[in-house]
Amino acid sequence: MRNTLEQRLSLLEKRIRTYQLAFAGFIVVSIVIITMAFKNKNAYPDVVQAKSFQVVDDNGHVAVELNMDDGDGKITTYNAAGGKLIRLYSTVDRAGSIDAYDGKGNLNFSVANTSGGGGYVAVYNDKAKEVAEMGITDNSSGYFRINDKEGNKQAYLTYTIGGGGYLSLSNNGVESIRLSTEQNGGRVGVYNNNNNRVAYMGAEDNGNGNIVTWNSAGTWTGAIPH
Repeated sequence: MRNTLEQRLSLLEKRIRTYQLAFAGFIVVSIVIITMAFKNKNAYPDVVQAKSFQVVDDNGHVAVELNMDDGDGKITTYNAAGGKLIRLYSTVDRAGSIDAYDGKGNLNFSVANTSGGGGYVAVYNDKAKEVAEMGITDNSSGYFRINDKEGNKQAYLTYTIGGGGYLSLSNNGVESIRLSTEQNGGRVGVYNNNNNRVAYMGAEDNGNGNIVTWNSAGTWTGAIPH
């Protein structure tokens, strides 16, 4: 009787140890699974690839759009009303370009490249007319242009062939005054509304001063010295 009781107690102890080991194993496995689940939840991929990507608000309105244009990347942002704000894209020369809009579809300014290379900046008024522009000339020098509200040139500042400064003032797109700083000195030319030069004053190649006048048709009328 005593041996039978001892055998039963021994068997019960073995079963308890088995249950303890099984329970401990279950706890360990559960901890590993939970840890991996949280780790995977917060893990981020190194690269996300797609041909197009959009960021939208709670109403499905597109705020940012990333896609391609003729093989080059393009990014466009929009306001809450769907109006275009910023556009980053490539020019025909595969250079970077930025356009900024007023949120109503009208262009405010543009940053791009010139055909010969170098930067270009243009500013537009509320009628989408270009009113200011600056960039690089084909001689790698800078230029600056001011237009009237209709986009007609009013002032143009750049360089002369000899390396000096050049300023042209216009009215309704017709040049009225031209100032330049040549190697031998300054020169000023005055033009009428038919673009005919009617007066000139400046330093000649020999360093002497000279004044010349023409009539409205461009015919010479006098000079000092004669």
